[in-house]
Amino acid sequence: MSLFSLMEVCFIGLCIGYLLMIGTLLYGWRLVTRKRIAPLFIDKSPSVSLVIPFRNEASNLPQMMRQVNTGIPASWEVVWVDDHSEDGSISVLRDYLEKHQPIGWRVVKNEGIGKKRALYVGIATARNEVIVTTDADILFHGNPFLFLVRELVNPEVHMVIGPVFSESTSGFFSDFQQVEWASIQIVTGVSCQAGAPLMCSGANLCFRRSSFFAVGGYDGNYTHPSGDDEFLLKKVVAKFGAGAVAYFHGGEGLVYAKPFEKWEALIGQRRRWVSKWRVHRSAVHGLSSLISFLLPAFFVLSPLLLVTGAISLLVFGFGWFCKALADWLALRQVIRHFGLVLKSTSVILSAFVHPLFVVAVGVGVARGKYTWKGRKSDLFF
Repeated sequence: MSLFSLMEVCFIGLCIGYLLMIGTLLYGWRLVTRKRIAPLFIDKSPSVSLVIPFRNEASNLPQMMRQVNTGIPASWEVVWVDDHSEDGSISVLRDYLEKHQPIGWRVVKNEGIGKKRALYVGIATARNEVIVTTDADILFHGNPFLFLVRELVNPEVHMVIGPVFSESTSGFFSDFQQVEWASIQIVTGVSCQAGAPLMCSGANLCFRRSSFFAVGGYDGNYTHPSGDDEFLLKKVVAKFGAGAVAYFHGGEGLVYAKPFEKWEALIGQRRRWVSKWRVHRSAVHGLSSLISFLLPAFFVLSPLLLVTGAISLLVFGFGWFCKALADWLALRQVIRHFGLVLKSTSVILSAFVHPLFVVAVGVGVARGKYTWKGRKSDLFF
C-alpha cells in the first residue's frame, strides 16, 4: 500500500508549488529593494501638476487640503477636478480657497461622467509636463510625490508607480488590510522588476503629460468606470516598453489609504478593481488573475477533501502550514521594508482568512454590476 493516495500527492504538490511561487516572489522583492535610491537632488524645482479628482468627498477634503497646502510646494500646480459632487464638496473646497488663498490651486469641473473623464480634464488643462495623480481621501506626510517625480530625470522613464498602504488603526480587520496592501506591493514591484508590470494605483502615480497623450490617454477605456491607472499602465508599456515604467520602493514615497470599517466595503472595492480583468486583453494579466483566484479557491475547498477522507489530517495540516509559512515569510518582508509594524499573528491569521476573502471577491465579480459613489456600473456602458 502506498504511503500517500494520488489525491494526497496532488494536494502536497500544489502546496509545495504555492510555497515555491511565493518564494520566487520574495526573491524578486529582494531584487526590487536592492535597487539603490539616489539622494533627493534636483537642480531646479520641477514643473509639476498634481491632479486630484473628487466626487462626494466633503468629509475628506479638509484634511486633504491641509496636507496639500503644507506639504506641496507653491511651485507646483494643484488641479482639483469636481466629478459632479452632490454632497457640498465644491463648497468646502471654495471656502478653503477663499480663506487661505493657496498659490497655484485651480478648480475645474468634469463635463463628462466618471473618474477617467475627470482625470482627463485635469491632465488636459494642466500647465506642466510632469503629472502626479492622487485621490481626495489619501493620507500622506510632507511631499512623497517628489520622490516619484525625480525618477523622471531618466528620459527613458515615462511612468513611476508609488507605494500605497492602508493606514494602521486597531484590530485584526485593519491589520488584514495592511497585509492585503503588502501583497499588492510585492506583486507590483516584482512584476515591474520582471519586465511585465501588472498593476499600479492612481492614488500615487506620476507620468509625463506628453506620454499620456502619446498613448491616447484613456481612449477606448471610458466604458469601464474603474481602472484608469492600470489601463494607462498597459498603454505606456505597449508603446514605450516595460523599461518605461519604474516602481519606487522607498518608504519616503509612501501614501496611505483610509482603511475600511466593514468587510462589505473592502470586498466591494476589490470587486470593482478585479471586474476589469476581462478588458485588459492580456494573456499575462488573464493568467495571473486566474491563478490568483484558483489557488485561494483550492485552499477554501480543501476542508472538503479532509471531511470526505480524500486526504489525511496530516496532509491537510502540512498544506496549510506551507501556505501560512510562505505568506508570513514574504509579506513580513514587505511590511518591514516600508517601516510598518504589524503583529506576526495578524499576518499568519490573514493567511487563513485571505482565501475566503478572494473567493468572496470572485463571486462578487461573477455577479456583474455594482454601484460606486452613487453610480451604477452599467451607466458607463
